[in-house]
Amino acid sequence: MVATDPGGTALLQGATVFDRHGEKVGIAADPGGAVFVVEEGIWFVRDRYLPKDVIARVDETGAYLRISKGEAHRIGREEPPGADDPWETHETLADDPATR
Repeated sequence: MVATDPGGTALLQGATVFDRHGEKVGIAADPGGAVFVVEEGIWFVRDRYLPKDVIARVDETGAYLRISKGEAHRIGREEPPGADDPWETHETLADDPATR
């Protein structure tokens, strides 16, 4: 599955996801929709759902977030958002200081 970041570059399933400091956060899985899934861990893999608007850019080396790994853990969810969730209704996280 392919999704597009705000800059228009495709986020591919299996791409490495890095935070704003270049630290590895995980691997992109199911990058479609208003959110994308990051698989974290090696032995005990956890899914973390993040809104697409935290992606700063995507290039041939992976996806780079505009937030830190800690911030991704704080705002990321372990369960997919529901149909009436702001993430699914395409509301932005621009008002969240962690995503600036």
